[in-house]
Amino acid sequence: MTEIVKQQENSENEITTEIVGITALESMERASIDMQITTAKKYPMHNPKMLSKVKENMLTLATLDEETAAACFYTLPRGGKAIQGPSVRLAEIALNCYGNIRVGTRIIEVDDRTSTPHVVIQAVCHDLENNALITIEKRRRITKKKFNERIDEDDIQLAVNACTSIAYRDAAFKLIPMALIKPVWQAAKALAIGDIRSLNAKRIEVVEKLKKMGAFEERILAVVGCRKVEDIGVEELGQLIGLGTALKDGDTTLEEAFPNITKPELGV
Repeated sequence: MTEIVKQQENSENEITTEIVGITALESMERASIDMQITTAKKYPMHNPKMLSKVKENMLTLATLDEETAAACFYTLPRGGKAIQGPSVRLAEIALNCYGNIRVGTRIIEVDDRTSTPHVVIQAVCHDLENNALITIEKRRRITKKKFNERIDEDDIQLAVNACTSIAYRDAAFKLIPMALIKPVWQAAKALAIGDIRSLNAKRIEVVEKLKKMGAFEERILAVVGCRKVEDIGVEELGQLIGLGTALKDGDTTLEEAFPNITKPELGV
């Protein structure tokens, strides 16, 4: 076992020395990180010339095809509004192109026995070149499938997967500059939505995909405030594409994305 010396000041302002043991595995991990930092310093990526190349590579991957572009942004219903942002798929592309960065996730807590079952996931993103570290913890409730009496392993795994994606995404976008992310996100959104010439075919395609995911057509139309599919415009189409991405990534559920339509009572 490797040993290190740890010094600390006690209540009487005296310096005490303590020998702290480090396992072989911990020693190897420290050496690995030190080597990665050294390599990152030797081959820097974060200068104007290289960052321009990073942005170009991100644009190429994010706009490779319409399906990839559609997966690069999400829409979430929050407080009666539609909130959009870059998705976990775009985070994966960004991390792949940015370089000199490491990211990891782990399960902190799984609570399936209390009245508020949930999982907690921690994500760590480390910029090796600048030696900047971001740690994020995300909490996600565990929802049981219909007709189940109690939460099972599948329910837990679904919550873990969804929470991991969210924590991974948020950690990445806390560290990678939004100045690089935003133009790529906007370009992907523009490709996924298309223009006015392709609008008719696109809106039918998107509505059919959402219906296959379990959404009812009347709820889909209600969310974007349209009476029929033909009324869906470019802005509404982008909202629906983002909701589809959020459903795939586990950011939201069908009930949250497409809530039941409240019908007025007779005489009101």
